[in-house]
Amino acid sequence: MKIKHLSKTYKTKYEVVNALEDIHLHLPEKGMVFIVGVSGSGKTTLMNMLSGVDIPSSGEVIIGDKSLYKGPKKDLFGYRNSYVGLIFQDYNLIEDLNVYDNIKLPLDFINQTNYEIIDEVIKKVDIEEIKYSKVNEISSGQMQRVAIARALVKDSGMILADEPTGNLDSKNEKIVFDLLKEISKDRLVVVITHDEDSAKLYSDR
Repeated sequence: MKIKHLSKTYKTKYEVVNALEDIHLHLPEKGMVFIVGVSGSGKTTLMNMLSGVDIPSSGEVIIGDKSLYKGPKKDLFGYRNSYVGLIFQDYNLIEDLNVYDNIKLPLDFINQTNYEIIDEVIKKVDIEEIKYSKVNEISSGQMQRVAIARALVKDSGMILADEPTGNLDSKNEKIVFDLLKEISKDRLVVVITHDEDSAKLYSDR
């Protein structure tokens, strides 16, 4: 992935905010990359550009040899649905569904009916014992592992994690970062955080 001259400007009634300005970045196909900065420095805005959730004011995000934002809209939808897995600080799980059905959701969105991979990722993130529990019945650490499993289930080429341990205690923080580090051996994991200590401990870059 290459980012060239990426800028994002937000205009309000009273001011113009340059959230990103002329960003250049080359990301590898696999490994664990941390983007570190204080609140308001543009980390989440950059994540939104990388994930295809938001559109830059100028510049390019290039996947392989294709510009993400200059091609047909269907390519952007395909990128968001298939290539990128998102993990959030507040998990974004559906409380009315059990763990298994939460993990299955991305497959339903892309009309994939081969559900064998669900059990594979459940085993990978070590949540087999809560497979059929409602998400409001499990711990915060388990919720984040469910969210990681959901991001993995569509075999995404890149995982974007926005403050993935922000709501966790130190024990569960280690479990989640160890898991993301293992995942990064065969795909790109980008972690957005203000936690410089974890970045130094876990990042390849």
